[in-house]
Amino acid sequence: MKKTITVLKKFLSLLIVIIIATAFNACTKGDTGPVGPAGANGTNGNANVYAATYTVNTWTLYTDNTVYYADFSVSALDANAQSFGAVEVFISTNSGTDWVSLPWTTWGTTNYEMFYITETQLVEVDWRNISGSTISGSDPNTILGVTCKIKIVVIPPALMKSNVNTHNYAEIKAAYHLKD
Repeated sequence: MKKTITVLKKFLSLLIVIIIATAFNACTKGDTGPVGPAGANGTNGNANVYAATYTVNTWTLYTDNTVYYADFSVSALDANAQSFGAVEVFISTNSGTDWVSLPWTTWGTTNYEMFYITETQLVEVDWRNISGSTISGSDPNTILGVTCKIKIVVIPPALMKSNVNTHNYAEIKAAYHLKD
């Protein structure tokens, strides 16, 4: 009788091991599911990194005729991201094929620079003649001969990666899996 109980215990132990092994082998990584909807406000960032592209049809001239500017409302730009994360701004003069990091300077007959200023939930991009004269009538679209596109990227401090050149949009795009 003892022998029968011992054999039965071994059989039950073996059966339990087979059931557990089968259960683990049956568990596989499932389908990742469909792609989620686009980000809020037409952004193309991931769940935590804000990236949006704006087309600037009209630039506003400051009253002193020295600087053109365009303002962008950026809800993701909170005080924490502004102080400890990254706020990067890029310009494209070829419909978004290439992105140049601001600040940016162009030299020619008249010399210009483009730079940006940030506040909580606001990015202002400025275009200034650095040749010393006023720039009335010389907005970026006119001077560059194209309608400018501006891309704004906000990376919260918790997501900052030390090996990413944040002045290079291609690196940001790859590191944070952004879509254009």
